[in-house]
Amino acid sequence: MSWLFGYVGAVTPARRAELQSLHEAPHYGSAGGNHYVQSGGLRATCHGGPAPDGKAQWMVTGLGLDPARHAALDHRGWRDVLSDPDPALTALDGHFVAAVIGDGAVQLFTDQLGTRTLHYGRYADGWAFSTRIDWLAKLHRGLDIDYEAFGSHWLAFNQLSTRSQIVGLARLGPGGRLTLRGTTCRAVERAWSCDVTETDTAGGTFAQALEGYCTPQAQISLGLSGGLDSRLLLALGARQTHVFGPPDHPDVAMAQRIARRLHLDQRHIQDSDWDGDQALEMLRTRSR
Repeated sequence: MSWLFGYVGAVTPARRAELQSLHEAPHYGSAGGNHYVQSGGLRATCHGGPAPDGKAQWMVTGLGLDPARHAALDHRGWRDVLSDPDPALTALDGHFVAAVIGDGAVQLFTDQLGTRTLHYGRYADGWAFSTRIDWLAKLHRGLDIDYEAFGSHWLAFNQLSTRSQIVGLARLGPGGRLTLRGTTCRAVERAWSCDVTETDTAGGTFAQALEGYCTPQAQISLGLSGGLDSRLLLALGARQTHVFGPPDHPDVAMAQRIARRLHLDQRHIQDSDWDGDQALEMLRTRSR
């Protein structure tokens, strides 16, 4: 998966060396006396570069979907969107975190649903942020797990809270816009809701968008669990599917049964079968 990492504040040679020691080799980066922003990871979901006017730098990690074309944004598409002074990110679907560096500030954006996560917090005389919470935890050294916030995620696939699971860090939620300038920080969030009106009481626009993304031409693989949500998307036209989990898990068995019956192309992805104690210990280790 692609990642974003950065710091806004006084970037001395020592601070820059400290920040560089935490992340992997980047694909894109911007560094100056008052900021340090890098992105890397999977190249297919990592884009960046200068704005056409040369006055700003932009980076994005994740997948942006254009509802008008039912297609993923490529490098040029992201450049056009993020080069606008007020990026129209609410018009996009997908999961992503984007950054725009210019005019003495760093602006950070999250997708409408807040699927891609960005954490941030005060560090030294500035602000550190990243899609990798473990890198921020290592930077701060000594942060603790927020068990109250963590409890809302425990054994739940969907995130029930937008709070960070680490004490001392905050999380930018759905439709977020975080502006970091010097020592100041301003965060605004706008959660997505289905556009239902008097003339569209069933949310037909949303249903039409789902149908567009589920067509074979979209080349998107559906995570099929066998439950009602994924079955609905399958009924809209999806043909490429995948399923996570051990072979004896009920969701895996049901998804494979459906795939066989409908002659679907399906990939089985089996992850590590950790129990609760192992997962909690891994969280503690990566948060030190």
